[in-house]
Amino acid sequence: MIVQMDPEKPNTKITVEGSVLTCAGFRFHMGDQLRQVSEKSYDLEEWRGRVFRLWIGEDGRLTTESRPTQFALLAEVEVPPAYNTPATHEEGNPVLDDDGNPVMVPAPLDLEEVEVRVWPIPD
Repeated sequence: MIVQMDPEKPNTKITVEGSVLTCAGFRFHMGDQLRQVSEKSYDLEEWRGRVFRLWIGEDGRLTTESRPTQFALLAEVEVPPAYNTPATHEEGNPVLDDDGNPVMVPAPLDLEEVEVRVWPIPD
């Protein structure tokens, strides 16, 4: 779920669907220059058990690198660690192995169930 860190200046460019966080393209001023940021998506399955941060870098591009010289933080997610869940058939019955034990599969990441903190786009 998206949590606006400044409700008076909501950032509507950050969206989530399943395990994917997307930042839509936008323009902003960096000093006296008008910069264009292109749309970019990130599959946060790769970030399981870590903190994901999306920045505008000192070069005006989106980056996930944490450096003290970044221009602005746009989003932060404490991505939960991966875990397994029992597999089920379409009708909902558990999938069992040859010994009658449940087959375990990785649980999918759903960012609607995780706090996704977003900050305003710089003016």
